[in-house]
Amino acid sequence: MEETVYSDEYEKGVICEQKPKYPKTVKKGAEVKIKVSSGAQKITIPDFSNQEATQVYAELKNMGLEYTESRINHPSISSGYVIKTEPTKGSEVKAGTTVTVYVSLGAQTVMKQVPDVTGINVDDAKRILESHGLKVGEVTLDETSNEPYGTVLAQDPAEGNMAATGTFVNLTVSKGDMVISRLVITVPMPSSIDREVTVSAYLNDMEIRRETINPKNTTSWKPSFSGDGIGRVKIYIDDEIYMEYIVDFDEGIHEIDSDYSQDFR
Repeated sequence: MEETVYSDEYEKGVICEQKPKYPKTVKKGAEVKIKVSSGAQKITIPDFSNQEATQVYAELKNMGLEYTESRINHPSISSGYVIKTEPTKGSEVKAGTTVTVYVSLGAQTVMKQVPDVTGINVDDAKRILESHGLKVGEVTLDETSNEPYGTVLAQDPAEGNMAATGTFVNLTVSKGDMVISRLVITVPMPSSIDREVTVSAYLNDMEIRRETINPKNTTSWKPSFSGDGIGRVKIYIDDEIYMEYIVDFDEGIHEIDSDYSQDFR
C-alpha cells in the first residue's frame, strides 16, 4: 500500500517511510506499507500590500510561516501598512520559511526653507511657495495698507524658517483701494459623519479658512469671504471637494454651482 506525503527531508518520488521497518523479517507476500515523498509542502505568498501589518503577521503564522519586520518610508502607503514582502507575492515557499515584511513609516518628511514672499502680488507668492513644496494657507486682507491690492505684507512662517513639505504659509495682503464686500456662506455639514474632519474654504483657489470640526455636532459651517465682483468658492472636507459656490460680492449673493455632498454620506 502506498501513501503520498509532504517531506522536507526527502525529494519527490523517494520512499520516506515503510512499515514494517527494516530489518524486520516478514512472511513472503506480506503487505508492506510505504509512504512516498511528494517533496516539501509549498505555500504561495499572497499579496499583502496595503494591509495592516499586525493582521498580516497573524495570517503568516496561520499559514505556517515565520516573519521579520523591516520599516521604511513610503510616499503614499500609510504608516503601519504593508508595502511588500520578500519573498514577493506569488512566490512558493516551504512551511517555516521566514518572510520579510516591509512596513511603511509613512512619507519621509522633507524640510524646506521658507522663501520671502512679502512685497509681491499674492498670485506670484503662491507660485513661489508651491515651487518650494509649500502651500498658501489663510489669506487675510489688511484694510489699512496703502500698498496696491493683493500685495503680500506679512507671512507666517517667516522667511528663513524651516518647514516640512506641504506646510501652509499664511499671508496678510493689502486691500489697496478696492471696495471690499463681505459675504458669509452657511455650508450644511454631513451629519452622518461622527468624527473629527478638517474643513477648508477657498476663494479663487486661495485658502481663506481651515478648521477641525465634528459634522455630527456641527450642523453647518459658516466661513466668511471678502472681495469684489464674481468669485468661486470651494469647500473641502479632508481635502476632498464637498461643495462649490459662485459668489457675487457686489450683489451680496451666492449660489451652489456643484454639490458633491452625496459622496460624504
